Amino acid sequence: MKLVEVCIEFPSGLSVVDRGTYAPDIGMVYISVRLRDFLAMVGQTESPPTITANWEGNEATLIQSTADSLAVLEVRVSGSPQRSWLSSRLIRSTWSKDQRQQYGRVCHALSVSAIVGIVGYANSAPGWTSQMVRNMAAMVVVAVITFVVGMDSMNGD
Repeated sequence: MKLVEVCIEFPSGLSVVDRGTYAPDIGMVYISVRLRDFLAMVGQTESPPTITANWEGNEATLIQSTADSLAVLEVRVSGSPQRSWLSSRLIRSTWSKDQRQQYGRVCHALSVSAIVGIVGYANSAPGWTSQMVRNMAAMVVVAVITFVVGMDSMNGD
């Protein structure tokens, strides 16, 4: 059983969004009592609605089969572009475009901070030692990684 978002859209423009549970083994989505009562009441005056369910990037078209359940007609997997392996572990695919862009801005700020740290560290050291070179190399790696992840998350929807 999975929790899904059930979206009911009537031809008149009325839209209702609620949660339901999806049983993939039998292809049924079970809705709440209040949504069932609402559908019964509105069904008397409205034309039949378009009912969809969304979960984990999937979208299913539904039809009402019994009073408290909806049968799944077809399931479509969203065609969102694949993210790189690095940012897919750091950024959840369910984040909105605005959230991903904010994450990209934070990564760019961290990248700039690492570059400023490199410059400050190089100017404050009395001499070049192997420890200093390792620290600066680590900051360069952090700057490059945060810049690349930030650019990847700033890409479009």
